[in-house]
Amino acid sequence: MKNLFTLLSLVILLSAQAQQRPHYSQYINNQYLINPAEAGSQNYHHIMASNRMQWMGVPGAPNTFYITGEMFMGQHVGLERGKIKNEHNYHHGLGFQAVGDKTGPTSLTGLSGTYAYHFRPAQEIVISFGASFGFLNYGINSAELDAFRETATTEGQSFFRPDGALGIFSYSKNWFAGISSTQIIRQKIDLNTVSGSNNSYLEPHVFITGGYKIRLDDEIYLLPNGLIKYVNGVPLSWDINMKYSYNDIFWTGISYRSLDAVTLMAGIHFFNNYEFSYSYDYTTSDLSEFNNGGHEITIGYRINPHTDTWSPQDFW
Repeated sequence: MKNLFTLLSLVILLSAQAQQRPHYSQYINNQYLINPAEAGSQNYHHIMASNRMQWMGVPGAPNTFYITGEMFMGQHVGLERGKIKNEHNYHHGLGFQAVGDKTGPTSLTGLSGTYAYHFRPAQEIVISFGASFGFLNYGINSAELDAFRETATTEGQSFFRPDGALGIFSYSKNWFAGISSTQIIRQKIDLNTVSGSNNSYLEPHVFITGGYKIRLDDEIYLLPNGLIKYVNGVPLSWDINMKYSYNDIFWTGISYRSLDAVTLMAGIHFFNNYEFSYSYDYTTSDLSEFNNGGHEITIGYRINPHTDTWSPQDFW
């Protein structure tokens, strides 16, 4: 049992080194998490909060919490906008993110603010550019590294670093596509270990996303979509997803993350303002026999939705 615990702890430690930023199963419903250009794309102010518990039953498994807020400023660029002489073909977006993650002996706390500029080059196409800037606090608990004395830190360490993200996002009534990079400032972290200095780096994360809406009738549609993630020194990873939506009220979906998990998810939009969704990850990697899967719960609140203007969320 001790050897098994050590093995699982080693897996968690390696995961903490490779997984510098949290995974999200439900990013399709909050793409602002990975692309700052999405901030302000909706025709309402939006607050979301989530808790993700990965690899249940494994000591030190990743546990992530976030809260995000975003809003548009000016005249929202909807399908009906730009038809009157004095109306604009652009609007602004603002947002904030607060993220906390605990993975094995490591912890990550981040806070950032975002600005995005949305403009419409054609009647039903919008392009946006976004940038986020803030800080990261990256911590290491030496007491949780006792199983690895050759690399254990002599004391707890905490690193305060600037952080940033850049993104481009394009969306229309039937499709979306984006490319972004988070943690854009590559920075060195000096780990003072009992065997000497061990230099590690906070690496940029690059995301490419896209999806296309297939309308089956006036109330039902499918949304196949995907994500590719690249991080220096880590194998390329990708997700493929399928979302089914009924009347923009209830949705369900399935996702496959390469070499990691199959995810089942569902959500509901009710009373015009409220959102709730849940997802379950079934692990497909070699770690599957040691854990009970993962859970992610998300709640959201839409502030003052404008029903007279077009919003991407109405179609995705």
